[in-house]
Amino acid sequence: MDPCHTVPLSQDEAVQGTNDDAAISRASAVTAGYMEDPYAKVFVKRPPRKPPLINRGTYTRTLVLDQLMDAFVARFHAEAPATPVQIVSLGAGSDTRFFRRAATWPQPFLYYEIDFPQITGRKGQTVARNRATAAHLPDYHVECGGLDLHTETYHLVSGDLRQWAAEIVPKLVAHGFDPARPTVYLSECVLVYMDAADANAILDWVTANAGTRAAFVVYEQIRPHDAFGQQMLANLQQRHLALPGLLGCDDLAAQQARFAERGWATVEALDMRQAWERLVPAEEKARVAKLEIFDEVEEWHLLMEHYAIVHAEYQR
Repeated sequence: MDPCHTVPLSQDEAVQGTNDDAAISRASAVTAGYMEDPYAKVFVKRPPRKPPLINRGTYTRTLVLDQLMDAFVARFHAEAPATPVQIVSLGAGSDTRFFRRAATWPQPFLYYEIDFPQITGRKGQTVARNRATAAHLPDYHVECGGLDLHTETYHLVSGDLRQWAAEIVPKLVAHGFDPARPTVYLSECVLVYMDAADANAILDWVTANAGTRAAFVVYEQIRPHDAFGQQMLANLQQRHLALPGLLGCDDLAAQQARFAERGWATVEALDMRQAWERLVPAEEKARVAKLEIFDEVEEWHLLMEHYAIVHAEYQR
């Protein structure tokens, strides 16, 4: 099998389009003052202004995920300072976390981003040409006709996550990945777009091959069965998007169970309303409240109740 092949399927193309939405939302939240990200506009030069509801949601998602990722990386490094902590970002798209954390996370670490070839090829060209991002890519080289980009620390890998064991893992291993090392896996609205069997295959492989420490952080939609959830699915369907990963994993209990049943020792699942209330500091809530007029409180609560943040830890 050619490790650099493309799969031009309509559902795949629609999923790839969500990357542009995320990039625009991130740049809009930065422009509105919700968060700092000097790399957001590398991917979106003149972002249209998103509604306050979207800006606040993007900010909360980014803040909470940053908190979790920072905590896992710091703790894994403290436990084994000489061993590289590995970060594996599934369906990373135009995410900027590597560039935002390249100078602040403790060394050594290895950062792997995986996405469709159409996404990685475009991202690789963009980050290599931009002065700010290229500063974090010393001595980079490209592979797979420009679809993959590699440095000593950062690896942008093209492939189909549905071919995890056959296609993705060999490419990761070829660039220094060792699942026995402390590893943090990140899935932001990725597993939910995959059939349950394909998502479970990734979780099963990670569990079977993990060393003494692994963590998994998941952010995705939940609760599709009430009126708001049904409207959410209908809106996605209009964009030729489906959420097959919701089958059997549609609420917080199911999100916890899919890790607990595989022997992950610690699992916590919150909806994003709970995450906002518990994890966002009071001074941050006060600051954000001053940024824009915000009259959509009821819709905000409903929206946040239909997204989950899950973090699980595996120990041998």
